[in-house]
Amino acid sequence: CDGDLLLTNANILERVATYAETNVLGVEFAEYLSDEAMKVMTSNGVPESRRENTPVYRVNGIGKDIPTQSATGEFIGLQKLADPETIQALVTRLDRLTADERANAYYEDICSELLAEDHHFEAISIPGSAWTEIDTPDDLESARKTFDDIAPEN
Repeated sequence: CDGDLLLTNANILERVATYAETNVLGVEFAEYLSDEAMKVMTSNGVPESRRENTPVYRVNGIGKDIPTQSATGEFIGLQKLADPETIQALVTRLDRLTADERANAYYEDICSELLAEDHHFEAISIPGSAWTEIDTPDDLESARKTFDDIAPEN
């Protein structure tokens, strides 16, 4: 899970962790994606329904460089990696990163390389209302309002 990701529902962690597929990426299937989004392409398109219970879709591309019109969703920074070969390939690549790459690269770029080497990732649908990312002070303020709205009364 990326460190700047907040989930509004802890059940999402359980859904991703217990899903039958070994390598799962949490994806918000969205009609509009910003150029900055970590975009995902799936082999079987966008689910007809964008509800939580949509099936898993095979990922065939991930990266900021994917054209928005080709993307089917945004990777939210939540994943499960359980295939030992994929984990080992990821660790090997991370260990080889230079200091400059560690400072400037995205780990999703490595996932893209792994896809090209026939490692498989599946996308599980995460609704947009279930997560937020905090990159700026405005994002933090928005997250505070969201969590204030859903926090249980004491």
